[in-house]
Amino acid sequence: MRYIYFHFAEQFFKSEKCRFLLFVFSAFLVTLLISSGQLFSAVYYIDERGVVHFVDDETLIPEKYRGQKRVIERDDDSVVTPKTDKKDTITKEEKEQPKDKFGNSPSFWRQKYKGLVNEKYKKERELRDLESQRDELNRRYESVRTRAFFVGDSQSVTEAGALEIKIRELENMIKITIQQLDELNKRISVDIYNEVIQAGGRTEWLMLEE
Repeated sequence: MRYIYFHFAEQFFKSEKCRFLLFVFSAFLVTLLISSGQLFSAVYYIDERGVVHFVDDETLIPEKYRGQKRVIERDDDSVVTPKTDKKDTITKEEKEQPKDKFGNSPSFWRQKYKGLVNEKYKKERELRDLESQRDELNRRYESVRTRAFFVGDSQSVTEAGALEIKIRELENMIKITIQQLDELNKRISVDIYNEVIQAGGRTEWLMLEE
């Protein structure tokens, strides 16, 4: 007899009818607390069985239910005001942004343009460093070459030859960096504008926000 009772109870709690009754009871409890003034603000979620769970801290919500959280507040006029999640608002704003024919938003193009500008600044710093190194080696080379000419020691001659090789290497690196800068300037001033137009976007999307 006891087995039959527990079997019946188990089947009842697993049934859709039980879940519906739990949901109705939970909703009734929320309404009662609000109307009695006991609940002024609450965060809750509904689990897969339809049970409403109230928490004091949103971090207590299980991860799989965090996307289903609800926040209710009671203002001074006793009107229950549901609060929307900021993430939902941001997503809605993003959906309302204009897009090109590939689905890219203005923020995508601004980030791409900003990336090119930052890369240009980086190359300009590299160029200044290379030129500074070259100028320093040139000064050393002139000093060592003068000493080798007047003194004629083999060590100065060898050092002057090594410095000359390093200077030529730096000159080559400077030449490559200048070419890269020219290419970046072309991409920033011409190519990216053509890209956004061909994608069905607008050139004003490339304007960086101050």
